[in-house]
Amino acid sequence: MILTFFLSTAFVLGQTTAGRIVGTVSAPDGAIPGATIVVRDNQTGREQTVTASSDGNFTVSQLEFGTYTVTITATGYKTLTTNELKIDVGQDYPLNALLEVGAVTEEVTVTAGAEQINSTTAELSTTVSPQQIRELPLNGRNPLSLLNLQAGVNATSNSINGQRSSSVNYTRDGLNVQDNFIRSGGFVSDRPSVDDTGEFNVVLQNAGAELGSGSTQVQLVTPRGGQNFHGALYAFNRNSDFAANSFFGNLNGTPRPFLNRNEFGGSISGPVPILNFGEGGPVVARNKAFFFFNYEGFRLANQVTASGTTLLAPARNGNFTYTDTAGVQRTVNVLTGANLNLAPAANQTVFTSNGGVLGVSPIIQSRILSRLPTTGNGITTGTDFLQTVNFLRANPEERNGVTGRFDLDLNDRNTVNFVYKYNKNIDARTDLAAGFESDNTANQGGPTQFFAAAYQTTLGSNFSNEIRGGFQETKPFFTENGVATDFLIGLPLVTNAEASFRSQGRNTLYKNIQDNAVYTIGNHSLRFGAQLQAYNVEALNDAGITPTFSITGTSNTETPGLTSALFTGGISNTDLARANALRFLLAGIVGSGGVTANLQDLSRGFEVGSRSVRLLNFETYSAYVSDQWRVTPNLTLNLGLRYELYTPLNDPRGLYLEPRVTNFDDPVQDLLDPNGVYQLVGGNAGRKGDFFKADKNNFGPNISFAYSPKFEKGLFSGLLGGGTVIRGGFRVNFNNDEYIRSADNANLNNSGLGSVGVNARSATGSTNLRATLNPVTGFQGLPTNFTAPTLNTFPLPFAANNTAAFGRFGVVSLVDPNLQVQKSYEYNFGIQRELGFKTVLEVRYVGGRSDEVTRSIDFNQVNIRDNGFLQDFIRARSNLLLTGNAACTTTQNAGCQALTVFPRLGSGGLLTSATITNQLRQGTPADLAAIYIQNGLAGNVNFLANPNTGIANFLTNGGQYRYNSLQAEVRHRFADGFAFQSNYTFQKILADIVDDGQTRVNPFLDNANPRLDFGRPDYDRTHTLNTNFILELPFGKGKRFLNQGGIANAIFGGFQFTSIITLSSGVPLGVVDPRGTLNRTVRSGRQSATSSLTTKEIKELTGVFVTPNGVFAINPSVLFALGSNGQRLDLTQPLPAGVTIASIRGASAVDQAPFEGQVFFLNQPGETGNLQRNFINGPKFINVDMGLSKNIRFGETVRLQLRGEAFNVFNRPNFFTGDFNVNSTSFGQIFSNYAPRIIQFGARFDF
Repeated sequence: MILTFFLSTAFVLGQTTAGRIVGTVSAPDGAIPGATIVVRDNQTGREQTVTASSDGNFTVSQLEFGTYTVTITATGYKTLTTNELKIDVGQDYPLNALLEVGAVTEEVTVTAGAEQINSTTAELSTTVSPQQIRELPLNGRNPLSLLNLQAGVNATSNSINGQRSSSVNYTRDGLNVQDNFIRSGGFVSDRPSVDDTGEFNVVLQNAGAELGSGSTQVQLVTPRGGQNFHGALYAFNRNSDFAANSFFGNLNGTPRPFLNRNEFGGSISGPVPILNFGEGGPVVARNKAFFFFNYEGFRLANQVTASGTTLLAPARNGNFTYTDTAGVQRTVNVLTGANLNLAPAANQTVFTSNGGVLGVSPIIQSRILSRLPTTGNGITTGTDFLQTVNFLRANPEERNGVTGRFDLDLNDRNTVNFVYKYNKNIDARTDLAAGFESDNTANQGGPTQFFAAAYQTTLGSNFSNEIRGGFQETKPFFTENGVATDFLIGLPLVTNAEASFRSQGRNTLYKNIQDNAVYTIGNHSLRFGAQLQAYNVEALNDAGITPTFSITGTSNTETPGLTSALFTGGISNTDLARANALRFLLAGIVGSGGVTANLQDLSRGFEVGSRSVRLLNFETYSAYVSDQWRVTPNLTLNLGLRYELYTPLNDPRGLYLEPRVTNFDDPVQDLLDPNGVYQLVGGNAGRKGDFFKADKNNFGPNISFAYSPKFEKGLFSGLLGGGTVIRGGFRVNFNNDEYIRSADNANLNNSGLGSVGVNARSATGSTNLRATLNPVTGFQGLPTNFTAPTLNTFPLPFAANNTAAFGRFGVVSLVDPNLQVQKSYEYNFGIQRELGFKTVLEVRYVGGRSDEVTRSIDFNQVNIRDNGFLQDFIRARSNLLLTGNAACTTTQNAGCQALTVFPRLGSGGLLTSATITNQLRQGTPADLAAIYIQNGLAGNVNFLANPNTGIANFLTNGGQYRYNSLQAEVRHRFADGFAFQSNYTFQKILADIVDDGQTRVNPFLDNANPRLDFGRPDYDRTHTLNTNFILELPFGKGKRFLNQGGIANAIFGGFQFTSIITLSSGVPLGVVDPRGTLNRTVRSGRQSATSSLTTKEIKELTGVFVTPNGVFAINPSVLFALGSNGQRLDLTQPLPAGVTIASIRGASAVDQAPFEGQVFFLNQPGETGNLQRNFINGPKFINVDMGLSKNIRFGETVRLQLRGEAFNVFNRPNFFTGDFNVNSTSFGQIFSNYAPRIIQFGARFDF
């Protein structure tokens, strides 16, 4: 039966938000066939009618979220009316109706409310109710923050049930609304707010076959109108007057930053009168069409500290003060030559050859000096030379959003609805802003548009169908105001006062069409459908397209600079460099210039000054079928199958390069072939522009059961006599794990078709640059056009990208031609139990795993073992430490060892070079090998599997994760003024990928031993306890105490207390030694260090230690603090007078003896540490948010709510830190914490 319907989905296009009522009609003597079930929407009055099957089963589908009244009638039985039956987003409501014998005119009425337990599926789902969304203290009014309150989710991690953040699929009204260019981090472009979200459902695991594109489903729905008019006006404010300072702000004496943040808006909904054409002519129908509209604004006035370096007034005329070798302070003028030693003819010649007397460039004066502050307020450099300027810069944010929905009941069987949402944000980017302006000049923002339309129809009593479609378009851009359009100026010494950031961003268009159908036959509810999703990204970048001329003499042979002989009494190298930089700056001496050329079309070649454009597209086609089989009224089986086809990521212009693959069974062989070549993207997949082949084999089964045992007698009657569900399930998911960004980044690394820098100087010594920026006509002497580079011919050898211009360490990056969408397996088993008082307890095991996680692996690891280099490095290091000469002989010292590999290197390995001997002393053979490679000194020593590139990355399904957890939850749906939810998660995640970076570049530390990377990822949290509640205080009219109107109710009535409480283990941390002892440093960031203690003993040393000298995450007793007096300091005691801390180390430095009490040690050459990765839990996270509100009612339908909310109400400093690096001079010290207490006030008027 499933296969038959699966094949039928070819004609239907699925991700429904509609809920369903699934039930059985029976009497004491058995099932009642043919019973009539009428379901009435309490909000709109719309009715649906179905008929029970021969065995009494029925399904009512395509129900919008909200409350319903269900009336069931059958001849010979009393009518059963069930009121206030709550339908949640995309969920089933099981209704097993037991009719009493009697006349149909007799009526039995019950109140159902919301379903407390899930007795139909094994979905781990939670519906976040409208009460939770509206009433809980939400920091930022984003309802998605409530996602962190669910079991398996954590407030300080984006991971859900062990997976990376990209595995979450966010939808509004059935359409995806997240950022699909960069999925990591879970940014939702839709920016939902409290009042444009009716409710949302979270399926944490084991979703039904109708839901795809992710393991976790977050389904937002837009509010809808009803038969009555409703509306709201609201405003919220938070400001620095009621905020606390941060822990480190108080510690360092930094004042609270200014803050004034306002959120405001309003909504209205109700019926729309429409013309209804029927007998007797047009009439007005008042209960057929409904609308909802919301506007929300956001304004943030804020400031951040900023700093820059300015040129002080005396130096602006060329005056430069230095101290000669005898300690005498002297002042010269680097422009005019005043006080320079020009008496010797040779010195006069040198001065003249450097341009002689120069003046301040008018361009430098107008564009730079006039914009620099004349004085500073921070650290000075030199005498009357440079000074730091500390100032406050505006950090504003502004958002405006509108949301609208229109519903129309065409007739009893057909409805349509439309949703449109628009929001635009302008957020300051003070990190990009230039100069010393107090106003912000750089911003991030852009518009987002969303549209969805749905048509729902009911055909007969057992078939319903929904067609849904729409789009979301987002245009996030980064811009800066006031950027020069003719040319930019690069400056030495001072902070550039000119804006220089060029725009970049992207246009992302997402389109969706889907069809979802439900067909009921007997005790089977068959659901089937299909979906098409199209993703189009246009990434734009203007970086470098405006010519930039840099002020420096060091690279301009026409202006070689002043020499030390010109300075009376001698001058230090530092001061000489400063003097020359000042001369070049003031005179506007150009040392280099360049512009970027980009490629728009192969036939046109590179074009100077054109913007970088990347076009990336792909589509997904999916189909599903599932059978919900009600075997008995208390046993339901769900069998489903979902198919997802991902088309290849494609650039329609084909403007990327890829390594050519000839061995598709083992593409790494082509990657490591020294004679390998780059080709235009698409050659490996067989179609122009395709990054890889289509992924066609994604069949995901879904199996689950829900069993409600009913033991009326015996041992289990008390526990399993009703109100208990045992359920379990298994599902195979296919997740979009950075489908765009990972492959885009991989092929961008293959140089040849991307942005290319064009140098204004064609050769060393070229005179095609003017010496200064004098404002002559057309900037004569400065290039007004640049010659575009010639487009390479393809195929292009790997070696072409491994020349000196590429640092002899080029990149070859291959996307696996058979790259697959990540497949993961999920499984759970648990029990739910009604405890009475509308409260449910659930305990469950939740697990997951995958061996196909997307990752990029560098197969060109620097080899120091197989070529004998490591052993020779150890010998050379021993010689160096023994005699100071790495190449010493036994003749010189009997302890010296002969070297066998270094002599084979270029110039014998340059063993007298300070650069080389430093690497030997540090014990970093891999880094030393990289130095030889990059300087062309590898000789005949084979350091790389592919010597014609430095990096050979392979993007493939090469990662794995394992997840196991115990989850428990107690929840009480809102009733009688009280709602409560509390859950606990005990979990462990193990993976060989520790982070959640967007590019998915995760090379192994050692390809020969990949298990070194297997451990806890950064997003694991061992323990998490989440609690939230809403409590209407029992005072005032209608309450237990002071149940009266008048003054008592006005004073004491209407109060509501809310809270969100989170307790969590800290971020996983490790003790690392990221030096190049085994692999080069850039691949060793997570390399563990060595310790003499067990992991248990180390864990006992961790915590939060507040001392007079700072905060530490590890016991200061095992640290070595060196004072400015050269003595070891006791960090737990105040410092002696006049003494400062020079360094705090967890391990003695290279060539130093271990200190007393040392427990951590540097790794030896060729070795990695003996500690596990991320085995320490960092400082725990404890946060309490609280809200108190006063509801003032005016009649039954009008309410004014005044509320105050405090986030981190106890102002607890929740510290966080990174890994403990044994090379750090601030080992174990904490410098950061989460936000301090913030108080928000608000008012809301509802009618």
